Amino acid sequence: MNDAPNRSSGFFPSLSSLIFPQSLGEMMEDIASNPSLWLIKRTFQPSIIRKRRKTGFLKRKKSPSGRNILRRRFNKGRARLGGC
Repeated sequence: MNDAPNRSSGFFPSLSSLIFPQSLGEMMEDIASNPSLWLIKRTFQPSIIRKRRKTGFLKRKKSPSGRNILRRRFNKGRARLGGC
């Protein structure tokens, strides 16, 4: 007896679906018909305030390693010492 799984049972994707993906219209219909896909957010939601607090001049000035970063950036001639 053959104990290997039946690959045509739908457990594995068919080769044709990997080579020929569905058309854009079919993909849009799938998204429109499934409301849970409407609410997907991207992982990076940029915030200028959060960025400035994390990598700004005042944050760098607080610690010795941050002051080293500011010194290196000043010596290199950077216009923005804090990184923002």
